[in-house]
Amino acid sequence: MESAKDAVLTQCADLAHIRALLDHWSVSGNTLTTYDTAGNTLSVHSLTRDGDGNIVAINH
Repeated sequence: MESAKDAVLTQCADLAHIRALLDHWSVSGNTLTTYDTAGNTLSVHSLTRDGDGNIVAINH
């Protein structure tokens, strides 16, 4: 069974990984692209904008 210390370390590593992924994205026009830390494309999503050009939805 995993110790409490191991569980915390695992959670911290997972959060660091998620944070790194969140730092690697770009928006061009109505497209949101996410990348891994090596620069490879992970996902591409279309964006919905309101009449003022604000992003109101990320379409999966």
